[in-house]
Formats: sequence, C-alpha cells, structure tokens
Amino acid sequence: MDTSRCWTLCALLGAGCYVGVATDPGERAESDTGGHASTGGEDEGEPSCEAGVTELGPGAMARLTRLEYSHAVRDLFEIEVPLDELPDDELLGPFSANLDAPPSELELEAYMDQAEAIAAAVAEQPERVLDCAAEGIDEPDACADAFIEVLGRRAYRRPLSDAQRTQLRGLYELGVAQGGPSRGLELVTTAALESPHFLYHVEIGVELGVEPGTGPSEALRLDAFSLAARLSFFLWRSIPDDALLDAAEHGELDEPAGLEAQVERMLDDPRAARGSAAMYRQWMGLEGEFPDKSSESFPAYDPSLAPAMREGLGRFAAAIIHDDGGSMAGLLEDPRAFVDAPLASYYGVELPPDPAGDDGLHRVDLPGDERAGLLTRAGVMAMHGHFNQTAPVQRGRFVREALLCQPIPDPPPDVDDTPPALDPDLSVRERFAMHSSEAGCASCHTLMDPIGFAFEHYDGAGRYRTVDGNLAVDASGELTNTEDLDGSFYGAIELSERLSDSDQVRACFVRQYLRFALVRPLAAEDDCTLAALEEAFAASDDTVEALMLAVATSESFRLRRPRPLPEESN
Repeated sequence: MDTSRCWTLCALLGAGCYVGVATDPGERAESDTGGHASTGGEDEGEPSCEAGVTELGPGAMARLTRLEYSHAVRDLFEIEVPLDELPDDELLGPFSANLDAPPSELELEAYMDQAEAIAAAVAEQPERVLDCAAEGIDEPDACADAFIEVLGRRAYRRPLSDAQRTQLRGLYELGVAQGGPSRGLELVTTAALESPHFLYHVEIGVELGVEPGTGPSEALRLDAFSLAARLSFFLWRSIPDDALLDAAEHGELDEPAGLEAQVERMLDDPRAARGSAAMYRQWMGLEGEFPDKSSESFPAYDPSLAPAMREGLGRFAAAIIHDDGGSMAGLLEDPRAFVDAPLASYYGVELPPDPAGDDGLHRVDLPGDERAGLLTRAGVMAMHGHFNQTAPVQRGRFVREALLCQPIPDPPPDVDDTPPALDPDLSVRERFAMHSSEAGCASCHTLMDPIGFAFEHYDGAGRYRTVDGNLAVDASGELTNTEDLDGSFYGAIELSERLSDSDQVRACFVRQYLRFALVRPLAAEDDCTLAALEEAFAASDDTVEALMLAVATSESFRLRRPRPLPEESN
C-alpha cells in the first residue's frame, strides 16, 4: 500500500471512534460506534407533550449508504457508480443506514478505489466540476482555486474551512509537481471523496440558548448547512444542489417560510421521485438480492425479472406521491404498475402503444380483482416467498412489522423453521398448522399466519393463481391484537383496503417516514413529534407529500441531541 493510501486509511479508520455533533466547523468528523437497528420508541402510557418543549431521541452519525454515495457521485460529476462495487449497507429496520460500526479496512479500500477511479475521470474532464474557460478564468492557479472551492462546497455540503482549503491547495501543488495541473486536480478530487466530510453525514450543532424547561432537552439546532444536507438526503437521497446551499448561506433555512419554500421546491424536483422510489424499495424489502426460486415450482419466473420488479415498485410509489399528489390509500390500493415487456407478460397484461419512460418501463393497469397497491406487487410477493412455495409466516410477519409496527421476535435458535414439505392434497394452512401448533410457537404464529394466508393467491414467485396443487386457493385471513383492525377478511385486496383506513397503520406510516428521515432509531422521546406528525398527516387526508413537508419542518428534523462523549478510562 502506498504512503498516501495508508494515510487515508488511518484517517478514515480514526473517524470511527466517537458519536456526537461537532460544535465547531473545524472539528473532525467521527463515526458512530453503536446503535441498534430496532423500531424503538415504545413507551408506557401517553406522553405529555407540552407546547414549546420537544424531546429528542439520541443522534448518531451515519456513513453514506451505497445509494447515497452513488447518487452523490452522479450529481457531482455525472459519473455512474455500480452499487455492487460499494460496501454493503447495515440496516435500520427495513432501511439502509450505516450506524453500527466503522467500515472495515477492506471496505475503506473499496472507497479509495472508487475515489481514485472517479478522480482520474474528473482530471480528464475537469469541466464536470467547473468549466474555467466558460467562467472566464484563464490562469491555471486561479482555475485550480475556483475548482477547489466549487468541489469542496458541493462534496462537503458547506463552504470549505481555511484549513480544508489549505490542505486541498497543498495537494494540488503536490500533484502539479508530480505531473502537472491535471494530476493536481486528480489529487484534490481523490482527497475530497475520501474525506469523512464526504463519506459521513457530518452535522454541526448550534447552542439554542433557551431557558431550562422552555425548549428541547439537551438539543442543538442544526446549522443551516447541516439542515440543508439533512433535507437533501431525506428528499433526494443525495447531496444538496447549489440552490439549497445558497439558501443555507443566505439564512433562508433559518426562517419557517424559507425552509418550507425549499422543501416544496425539492419535492417538485425529479430527484424527489428518485428518493421516494428508494424509500419504498427499502421499506418493501426489495433492495436486497431476490431469493432463488425453483424452476419446477415456478416455471414462469426468471431471475432477470428482478430488476424490473424492483424499479417498477419504486416508480409506482413515486408516481402516486409526486405525480398524483397521492395518499397512503393510493399506495395501498392503486392497481397501476410500471413494467417492461417480460414483467408485463408475467403479470398477464399487454404493453400499451405509448413509448416507455426513461427507465424503460411502461405504465399499465393490472386487473383490479388481482392486484392492488404495494403489497400485491409481484416483487414483494417473490421477495417474501420460499424457494418452492409460498411463505405465509414470512408474509404475515412482514405486514405486522412494516405496516403495523409490531415487531415479532425471531424464533429460538433450536427451533426448526424449515417450511413444511409440499403436498398437493393438503391446503397451505393445513401444512403450516402442523408446525405452528406447539405451545411455544403458537403465540407468535397466531399473529403472523392468519395474515399471511391472505396472500395465497400469489405463489412463492409472486404470480397470481387460483389453484394450489389440487385444491382451490383459500385466501381467508384474520387480524388480531391490533388497535382498530381486528376481524376476518378475504384476500390481500380486502386486507389492503382495511389497512389504508386504519389509524394504527397511519401511525406506523408516520413512524417509518420519521425513522427514514432522521436515520436513527426512534426512542420514547420522539413520541410527541410522532403525535404531531400523525395529526398533520390526518389533517391532509393522508397526503404523502404533506407528511414529508411536516417531517422536514418539524423540530425533531431541525434539532439534534448528541450522544455523550465516552468516559475516559483511568
């Protein structure tokens, strides 16, 4: 390993020692060393939500996810980075969030490889960052200074400090000595992309200066640039654009009207659709690899369908939210889909004559008696399906956890959770009743299986069916242990309709959005914020963009409570 890579590796490994909010722009970014990917936030009794007092769960510093890194590089340089060339992500519930541990040496090597490859491309075409000739900057040193300012501001999501500027300028001069101005720009770009200020969500807090009991407990207000970055990663899953950074610099984000105007502008930007698509792919469990499927049990399924299943679901969610200004009910009930030719055939629908979108997908309407909303997508059913059969336990657990926010514990390690053997003369519920009838298993299976049976019209690879083996499909289901949904129903479409009208699902929907936005586990201290967001969401007739605006302008979004420094050992 050469000296420069060794220095960078040591610096980045050192960024994994402490969690907190810097109170000075010159302080070094440090990473989270802990945090548990759980739902959190369960409290006994009703919270006391006094006006003017906001409690916050503890913050955590997160490393960029693969998607955030890829989007950031695309928006910085118009360069595509394949996701599979980046380190895998940790999870916060269903969402990608790198909170738990600093990256390994192997993962840091991957970041450095990417930085060097990207920097080489930028050095060949520096106009990807700044076209000095078009800006009327002719002198090489002046061009380098301008390049450093523009790249640093965008990559670090705030203006450079004097120390950062001096460091990058020194690297440029070193590169010039090694191989000329192009080499200098290459070293500058490499350093920017290897910096913790690019790789981490670095947030700087400002003391609130409030009297005890009149403001948030132990909270710091995010400075304008930290708030801008939090907005862009929530709404776009990427870095702020120049307009948002300008708004931060001019103090517009410090005023409610200015903040709201920026959020509305960002929701109208195509990058909002990209960000929402990412959220729903993650929430529905489609970001990972699709499980293998038996060609004997599911001859129509082909692994090549997976990308269109994944992208089509994200496109569907973005269309409901941003094209229609739609609601939670639309997400759970609308039968439209976005498909390519193979996926259209899999669904049993014809492609329209209209040209496909930029992503190669066509809008179609699926049969309303077969599909409705997110839960009945082929990709969701295939992801939550076994190798050679359906997975009622897995599907029921998914609904409990993703839509009702009721975590189900994993089975004990000594329990055999292998699905029961196929038998064409036994119904699914008969086969699964055999393995869930034991007293130690029944308490959890009664919460999951009756929900999962409602999805029996979708085989283990997500295709619609009416027959299972030699028997007609029985998709009757039942909900128990809920706040407002208990009772029997038939099929996934009726289930989706009931979920879309549930206050418990509405509250869970809000919780998932806040967790996605804050990139941290929710705690009991967040209950008052959640209550206020639920009220705003209901008042908007469950309009999703209204919820996104409410989250982005909430105190919990604009404030942060740092974790304490670890105690020093003697």
